[in-house]
Amino acid sequence: MDVDPSYDARQAAFDAASSAQRRAMTAFEEHLADAIVNMVLAIEQLDSKLDTVLSAQRPAEPS
Repeated sequence: MDVDPSYDARQAAFDAASSAQRRAMTAFEEHLADAIVNMVLAIEQLDSKLDTVLSAQRPAEPS
């Protein structure tokens, strides 16, 4: 069985591209996870500020 001499070069190029793609996806997933965490923290801050504003606007309860 004859093996195409360019096969090894194509396989090496494919392996390098696959590895680069995996690294890029890992970096993207980490960036996405950081963005989600930051959005959750921002929502929690806004919720806290909204609670503060709403409690300031409530009429005082008669004692």
